[in-house]
Amino acid sequence: MNKARRKEISKQAAALNAGFDAIDRVNTAFALVREAVEADYTPTVEKLTELVDLLEGVVDVTSAVHDEVERLRDEEQEYYDNMPESFQSGDKGQDAETAIQNLDDAVSSLDALQFAVDTLSSDLRAAVGMEQEDLLNLLEDFDTEGLEAAFGSLEAAAE
Repeated sequence: MNKARRKEISKQAAALNAGFDAIDRVNTAFALVREAVEADYTPTVEKLTELVDLLEGVVDVTSAVHDEVERLRDEEQEYYDNMPESFQSGDKGQDAETAIQNLDDAVSSLDALQFAVDTLSSDLRAAVGMEQEDLLNLLEDFDTEGLEAAFGSLEAAAE
């Protein structure tokens, strides 16, 4: 992997790190909605809509990073594929394979996170009038580990 690609991966990791701010806002909103539901208060349409809007902000951040990471992975794969066989089995080839794997892991993590966010957004839109226990289960099923996993994979790829 050359310095330019490594620098670009670091830039995408920084962009993804900005997504952690969005995740913090989502987690705060989740906590407020959970608290309200546990207190037997049904969240208003406005509160659920606000949570969906926050989730869609996460999708916007991760989607842009996803596309760029995919492009970088494809470039790294092309770089590896165009190496002479003797280089592929050497240090450069192993470095490229490791970077490709880490970038692929980041793409997979982002895919999983986007699927979870899309599913939750859809479920939240339908949550108005849901029973307390069902709404709590819906909120508990969502986690933001995909973003953290993608960030870790990008950091590893940039090394």
